[in-house]
Order: sequence, then structure tokens, then C-alpha cells
Amino acid sequence: MDKPKPKIDIIIQRVLLAVFGIGIILLIAFTGLSIYFLSPVNSNYEGYVEFRVEQGWGRSRIADELQEAGLIRSSFFFRVFMVVNNRNLYAGTYRLSQSMSVYDIIREINSMNSLENVTINVTFVEGRRLVDYARVIADRFEFEEEEVIARLNDREFLEELIERYWFLTEDIFQEGIKYPLEGYLFPDTYNFRMDVTIDDIVHVMLRTMENRLEIFRNDIELSNYTIHEFLTLASLIELEVPSRGDRVMVSGILYNRLRQNIPLGLCVTVHYAVGTPLSEPLTNAQINTCSPFNTRGVCAVPGLPIGPIASPSLASITAVIEPEEHDYLFFVSDRNGVMYYRRTYAEHNQIIRELRAAGLWLE
Repeated sequence: MDKPKPKIDIIIQRVLLAVFGIGIILLIAFTGLSIYFLSPVNSNYEGYVEFRVEQGWGRSRIADELQEAGLIRSSFFFRVFMVVNNRNLYAGTYRLSQSMSVYDIIREINSMNSLENVTINVTFVEGRRLVDYARVIADRFEFEEEEVIARLNDREFLEELIERYWFLTEDIFQEGIKYPLEGYLFPDTYNFRMDVTIDDIVHVMLRTMENRLEIFRNDIELSNYTIHEFLTLASLIELEVPSRGDRVMVSGILYNRLRQNIPLGLCVTVHYAVGTPLSEPLTNAQINTCSPFNTRGVCAVPGLPIGPIASPSLASITAVIEPEEHDYLFFVSDRNGVMYYRRTYAEHNQIIRELRAAGLWLE
């Protein structure tokens, strides 16, 4: 017959079972709390914020700053997770979101993908309007389009630019101009940091324009035309003539018409005046719209539009500075892009009739 166990052994067993049970409960509780505190603050949040990790910040400082910024639920659990996973965090500026878990946030800051290190290529196509460029900037860098337009129209900012760049003058403030920097932002492919500002983008594009114009600076200053008028002419040629070889010919025609006080009669100026795409057919009402940009219709007067209507390429700028000298006054292109030059209005109408008869007229 077995002897009964001493009471002390039973007590020890019960204490051990109790401790084990409490340990299991605490482990389950800690696991549950970890899952909660390591999960995203707001899984449905769609935005991002720029979070700056300064050089010399330790894990505790980073954890506290993240909690204060509303990006994590608990700085304590963040630090515990860091210790367990032994991950390094690097100084820099990062795009973080409340929809990111602690693991996602640590992985981002551990990746060294700081906005200072990440760049993006952005292409601004020649012949596009400033509003198109504003849309590109907004789309690629998550600014609001209205925010971009507002900055590009800010008078104080524009006056600072005039002081800095020799080719920017008070002409951009003429009454009737829609966007002061229209035609001044040079079209090209640029490489920007992800944390770039609107001002940074404008300065880079203006510096590029300055570099392109510098070789023509002496010619411009000796000319009877202002730089504003040169860029206006270049924007007209950019939109009217697709072929580089024909641009110097059309440039000569526009100069001839200006010298003889003949309205330029360009459809592209109507489109800009009324704000329609170039691909959209014009109505008689639109053609006869009175605007300082419109060079066609009943309101058209000799001379240039009040300002550029798009951003010209270097080829169009060169064509304006170095036009072909001739006595043509009219030009027209067929649906294949072939250009025809004529000296008189009668000859101009004749070629139009011929193109229509041949099915080559571009309506």
C-alpha cells in the first residue's frame, strides 16, 4: 500500500501548476497585445506622411517620435520588436503611413530608401501647356494640382524669380496673361528627389531654360524683339510645325507677316484662347473669340499674342533666333504633314483647293 505524499509536495505541485497557468495566460495576453500594438494604426488610411529620422537618434527616440506622429500604437512594443528582430534604423526622410504595420515601418527605415536617396525621372513634353506640367508634377509627387498652379501664380515667388533669372521680365505680368510662367519652363526629362518641392522643380526647369538661351543672349539683346516675344514666337512654331526642318521656314513667314502688319491667323492661338485641345475642331464662335491670345477671326489684329501658349523646344527657339529669309506669307500642311508655302492669298487658296481635290486636306 502506497504511502500518501507529503502535503508539502502537493502544495509545490499546485504552485507550479498555478505559475505555469499564469505564464500561459500572460503569454497569450502578451501575444494578443503584441498583435494589436504592432498592427497598423488605421488599415484604411490612404495617405502618407514624411517622417524624418535625424542622425544620432536611438531606437527609443525613434519609437517615441513615431508614436507622437500617430504612426504606431505603442513605442514600448516597437522597441521590443526592434530588440527581438535586431534591425538597424537609418537617418533620413521616409514616406510612412498609418496603414503600415510596425514591421512595414521598420523595414522601410531599415531599407535606407530615404527620400534623399530615391530619385524619379519626370518627362515634360515640349509643346504642352503649363497646366499640363502642373498635372504632371501633381501626379508624380502627390501634390494637389491646384497647389502647384497657385504656387506658379504666386506674385511674390514670381518676383523673386525675375530677380534671379535674366530672361524673366515684368512682361509675364501683362494683363490678360493666364499663367506668368507659360513657355518659360524648359521641356526635358529631369531626375528629381522624391522629397523635391514645387519651388525646386521650377528652379531646375528655369535654370535649364537659362542654359539653353545663354548661347542666344547676345542675339536677343541686339534684336528688336524681347525675350518674351521670342518665346511667344517659339511656342507658336512648336505647335504649328511638327517637322524641325520646316520650322525655320515658318519662322520666316511669321516674321514677314509681322513686318507687314498682317494678322498671324494661327489656329493654335484660338485653341489657347478658348482653352480647348489642339485635336478638337474649332467652331466659328471660337475662332471669333476676342482674346489677347487669338490671332484669327474678327478680333484678330496684327502682332503677336500677349505671351507664349506652350513650352517650346530648343529646335523652335533656334528657328526663331535663326529664321529662313524669304518672301513667303502663307503656309499650310496636308494630312501627311507635308508643308506648302505660298506668297499670295490667291496662291494659298489654290493649294487648299488642290489638296481638297486630292483628299489630302486636313479638315
